[in-house]
Amino acid sequence: MGHSWRWLARLPAITLALMGLAMASGPAASEAAGGEIEAIAQALFEDTEAPAIGILVMDSGEVIAEMALGERALGSGVAVQPGDLWHVGSITKSMTATLVARLAEDGALSWDLTIGEALGGRIDAIDPAFQDVTFAELLTHTSGLAPNIGMVRFLQFERTSPDARQERLDYAAEMLTRGPAGTPRETFAYSNAGYIVAGAMVETVMGARWEELVTAHVFTPLGITSAGFGAQGSPETVDQPRGHKPVFLGFGRTPVVPGGGADNPEVLGPAGRVHMRLEDLATYANAHLTGQTPDGAAFLSEESLRRLHTPRQERYAMGWVVQEGGARPGLLWHNGSNTTNYAEVYADPGSGLVIAMAANDHDARGLGIAFRASARRLFAALGD
Repeated sequence: MGHSWRWLARLPAITLALMGLAMASGPAASEAAGGEIEAIAQALFEDTEAPAIGILVMDSGEVIAEMALGERALGSGVAVQPGDLWHVGSITKSMTATLVARLAEDGALSWDLTIGEALGGRIDAIDPAFQDVTFAELLTHTSGLAPNIGMVRFLQFERTSPDARQERLDYAAEMLTRGPAGTPRETFAYSNAGYIVAGAMVETVMGARWEELVTAHVFTPLGITSAGFGAQGSPETVDQPRGHKPVFLGFGRTPVVPGGGADNPEVLGPAGRVHMRLEDLATYANAHLTGQTPDGAAFLSEESLRRLHTPRQERYAMGWVVQEGGARPGLLWHNGSNTTNYAEVYADPGSGLVIAMAANDHDARGLGIAFRASARRLFAALGD
């Protein structure tokens, strides 16, 4: 998923904290950049006591440095490596929005497609308040949908499934036949449900799984080969960073073996089940700065970029929180967690810098605050 249930309630405060970052302008990379990044990564690792952290900085599409510190699983003695896979949680949301934009550019669907038009033939008794809601509302959290379906019901969905399309329709049906939690187009409520409904709409129109579509239309054109869904790594060997959870009442940390309960149910895919290398995450974010693939081919039009990056409320656009004014106007940011991993990504249009950071924990000491402080230091260290 993206954010944990506790994290969802804290998102507006986190958004405001990000907007307050007074970052210096970024430069072209210097020979000293690698040393600065290493020092910042080391401080982040020590301050949070996370099992492992990874940091990658990209400048104008080129990797400056990537740091990986710690163990893939506590007690394993297996060190994390540059190029390891990290779970990105709700950063997935902008990928779903990007999929919609790419399909709209191809003429495969319309931004004006409504819930009623897409799902009316599959779901009976959609509440009238949702009939005319479009992708624009779903992807900016202004659809009127509640944040989630409820924990008890949520955990009844399959953890892993070869095809979650019917479950996404079932989830959508339960959410759309309820009354709205807020006024569509007027109320902001960070909603995993909105992205699941959007995913169900795309799957219904396209006749294919969201996983297949986002791979074909987003990852493959960007040359992203590491992207996968659910918990990263195999249960047999510690071949990737494993998420960690508390041992008891928030104390102690223990690794979670991939499979079973290591990630949220498959139904949540469009809202937050992607994992990938940090370099691929940065490549994806850089495409949102340039509108191009790494080889210079068109990826997103100016119109699509404007739509995806224009906030409606709470500085929230389509899967991105956008800085308005300040030292870095237009800075794109999002974080994500599946409750055992954590990640953040920053993309700055002014400098061309992209920062991707991740940890194989969610509750490590002050993790979100420490990530933002590290980002501030990274932007300042890379100077003008």
